[in-house]
Amino acid sequence: MTIKCPKCQFDNPDTQRFCGECGTQIIPAEEIPVSHTKTLETQTEELTRGSTFAGRYEIIEELGKGGMGKVYRVEDKKIKEEIALKLIKPEIASDKKTIERFSNELRMARKISHRNVCRMFDLGEAEGTHYITMEYVPGEDLKSFIRRVGQLPVGKTISIAKQVCEGLSEAHRLGVVHRDLKPQNIMIDKEGNARIMDFGIARSVKGKGITGAGVMIGTPEYMSPEQVEGKEIDQRSDIYSLGVNLYEMVTGQVPFEGDTPFTIGVKHKSEEPQDPKELNAQIPDDLNRVILRCMEKDKENRYQSAGELRSELENIEKGIPTTDRVIPKRKATTSKEITVTFSPKKLLIPVLAIVAIVIVVGYFFLDRILRTEKPEEEEFHRITVTFFENRTGDEKLDHIGSMVATYITQGLNQSGTFAVLPPAELESLGDNLLPSERIARFAERLGLQTVITGTYTKQGENLSFDVNVTDSKGEIVRSISNIAGPVNSMEPIEEIRQRIMGVLAQEFDPQLSVWVRKGSPPKYEALLEFNKGWSTGSVITQEALQHYLKAYEIDSTFHLALLYATLTYMNLGMNSEADSILKKLDKIRNELAPFERYSLDEALCWLAGDWENALIYARKMAILDPTMELGVAQWAIKTNRLEESIDAYMRYGSYRMIWYEIKRPYHILGRHEEELEAVEIWVKNFPKFERSLRYYEYKAEALSALGRIEEVEKLIDDCFNLEYTSSRSPGTVIGVVALELREHDYKNVSHKILKRAIDWYKSHPPILKVNLAKAFYQDEQWEEAKAIFDTLVAEDPDNIEYNGWLGVLYARLRDSEAALKKSEWLGNLELKYRLYRPIVWKAKIAAILGEKENAVNYLREAYRKGYGFGIGLHRDMDLESLREYSPYEEFMRPRK
Repeated sequence: MTIKCPKCQFDNPDTQRFCGECGTQIIPAEEIPVSHTKTLETQTEELTRGSTFAGRYEIIEELGKGGMGKVYRVEDKKIKEEIALKLIKPEIASDKKTIERFSNELRMARKISHRNVCRMFDLGEAEGTHYITMEYVPGEDLKSFIRRVGQLPVGKTISIAKQVCEGLSEAHRLGVVHRDLKPQNIMIDKEGNARIMDFGIARSVKGKGITGAGVMIGTPEYMSPEQVEGKEIDQRSDIYSLGVNLYEMVTGQVPFEGDTPFTIGVKHKSEEPQDPKELNAQIPDDLNRVILRCMEKDKENRYQSAGELRSELENIEKGIPTTDRVIPKRKATTSKEITVTFSPKKLLIPVLAIVAIVIVVGYFFLDRILRTEKPEEEEFHRITVTFFENRTGDEKLDHIGSMVATYITQGLNQSGTFAVLPPAELESLGDNLLPSERIARFAERLGLQTVITGTYTKQGENLSFDVNVTDSKGEIVRSISNIAGPVNSMEPIEEIRQRIMGVLAQEFDPQLSVWVRKGSPPKYEALLEFNKGWSTGSVITQEALQHYLKAYEIDSTFHLALLYATLTYMNLGMNSEADSILKKLDKIRNELAPFERYSLDEALCWLAGDWENALIYARKMAILDPTMELGVAQWAIKTNRLEESIDAYMRYGSYRMIWYEIKRPYHILGRHEEELEAVEIWVKNFPKFERSLRYYEYKAEALSALGRIEEVEKLIDDCFNLEYTSSRSPGTVIGVVALELREHDYKNVSHKILKRAIDWYKSHPPILKVNLAKAFYQDEQWEEAKAIFDTLVAEDPDNIEYNGWLGVLYARLRDSEAALKKSEWLGNLELKYRLYRPIVWKAKIAAILGEKENAVNYLREAYRKGYGFGIGLHRDMDLESLREYSPYEEFMRPRK
């Protein structure tokens, strides 16, 4: 027996739920297995650092959130070991079949004991919450690694793949298939070892699974064709997924992408991947062939075992240069730690310190489609679209009501997020009932959580539509009014579909509803573009900028997308473009939601350097959205409200990077022990930063202030042993540490490390000569520094910074006339943005010349025009003459 697809008319086997040609749902919605389980009545309170769960697990930190629940790094007090603890969401754990499945699968997964597989421990229940325990080991997942470095070298790729093959071989030997092998589930630890994570959703090959046949398990981008079809799978499905992982490692991208899981799945089933060598010419032909064989549609044509694939990879490895091979370091003893995967969805914070507008587009239903950790059985949100009511008085237009309902239903079906019932007519159910009562009874009878109703009227040659999205009680969640267009046009109907999808996205993410509360909901496709912008670079890349602009092009009412384009312009130094957009938005501020309006005002303050008012708007946004506490903290530093900054960081304690940010107010306040602790917590949370220049800088800075000089010198030695490029040098660390040492009367040590930096710069590319000049300056070699800045100014006469350096050098060399002339030149500059820059240089020149009153007045003026407080201002060597000058001390005193 076959079932005809309602969309493309393709004949499908009656065992399939989705069309094999176009991916449309083909089994009637009423036959979809939808769980009506009751949510657990008891839910665990938010676990915070230092609290204890189940009487034995002390919380160290939250690692992240996934489809199943939250994951924590904890110390098991009973065995005195750090492990990972995953709390299962109540709505998942409340289903006895789900818990039974987890229990059976963990029983199988625990049998896998291999150096390339993360161990699963136990499934338990405490405080009304089910949880899973597993080993923990710090490292970086392969997905993050690929995003950070792009295409991996062939040697590294083969090394990782070989280790994954070893782990899979052991699992397959025990009859366990992973079913969700993806880069997020492969961790690279500090020793370079690959570890496969989350065998918790694996199931026995030998025994029949608890979940019924035809249910897809896995992540669409990495699923084998047989997984897409819901067929029985074996170890060769993992081989296919590993092939996709290999493809992504060497090309930097997955072979198939699409707007929905089903379009991606259809491509896995029917399309051939682009030859990876076309995307990366450096791939050896043999490796190219191996990848494509792993991804054969017919599993009989793939490698039949992980061991067979590993042998092929070893043969290829022998043919690459010895220097390109990667030999992972093995620990002498078996580690008791393991890595757990996590997928933080709502923690998307701007990278730049002064970015105060924060967005979290993590848990609206687009994310529910794409999230990387997903239970096999999910309680779907039941929804239906009723036939729109014809109020035109023309019976010939009755068909439009069902047509619109069907069109919207197709869009909801393709999202893969809801259990969407077929369109239906909203029965009268009694003439005396109010509309809300009719909808409530209709929803109760069909077990619906959401009902979409609509009407249409005729105005001249146009139809005008009004739509209500209601909950199960018949109460209106959101109304969409007056969408009009010609009778025979699809444009208004497509507009309705887009707006409804936007409403549902907004309702699934309460934070998004805070941001975009006023006016029309954003179009769904605009939301997709917005999310792409965030995921491809936050507010700091050209690529992200193009996505934000595209989102606004799709939906001109989506003002938040335009605000983020503005932030990106500012971060890219394109202030004129930002200014133009902000003026445009300022003219329509009454059309903006409160959060958007505050964001606009804050951005205007940012551009004008008005830190005081920026702080006010950040506080207002934090009332609507607690994640904005990060913005409050940043602006508080700018306005020298250091204690408030610390309080704001702590209020937003779920953001693990606060330890990277909070060291600044700690340092300025002289709380150096806390500063050092914050730096160590930061790098403990993010081990990959342990070899970063920023870590060396921050740690050495704190140690210098504490007088721990031997440790400082050891750090500097390690810093010089890092790998550097023409644009990345140890000078970024040396300059800061030398100033800190000078500040605390360790000038001899400062001189020692500056001399080393000077020697280093002299032997490296000439593009670093500005760094060399600064090193000479800090080492008080004024003539040498001046000679370089003379050259730089000759090459770039209008450069404010180069001229500023020359001004302070004239002052250092006692050429007061030349210094004052340069100060006058700086004072005559007319700038549209960052008005404080030349004024700060004038203050430095005045301070060196002994004109203390003028220097402080210039600093006050610079502050009014946007020059914020920070570590640099508190230890600036050019302002040393002001240190005991009372007006300066008053100016620098932290504000309440």
